[in-house]
Amino acid sequence: PAVSVPTLTVRGGLDKVICNSTIEQWHDSLDEKADKAMITLDDTEHDILSDRESLNLVFNDITNWLHLRC
Repeated sequence: PAVSVPTLTVRGGLDKVICNSTIEQWHDSLDEKADKAMITLDDTEHDILSDRESLNLVFNDITNWLHLRC
């Protein structure tokens, strides 16, 4: 049987390591009934946690997403 877990995808809009369309295809391939969300940080590259300007936004977005599910 399939296992369904909440899924949060966080990506950098300027990512040159993983193509954003590939990330979108993977995200879209998840069960359409699944609890899923995608956050795109438009001005951030692949390593989203090393971008100091985006770090607080990333943590706030992830924290808010988690609080909605706890």
